[in-house]
Amino acid sequence: MKLQFIANICKSAVTLLITTGIFLLCLKGIVPVHTIFLLFVAGGIIRFLIQIISTFMTILFILIVIGMLV
Repeated sequence: MKLQFIANICKSAVTLLITTGIFLLCLKGIVPVHTIFLLFVAGGIIRFLIQIISTFMTILFILIVIGMLV
């Protein structure tokens, strides 16, 4: 169980690193098509975006609940 948890954290960290690298390269005008395609095939970008959206929605929900209580 711990090993699977560590593997999931590592996959997320690597996806974040590669996504940041792709973004920085795109800002310089270089589009790494093969790397983007590889991440889409691996599902890394989609999984990462789903995690970001779910985290954002959780934080938004908590802020709404706190706002209702105040």
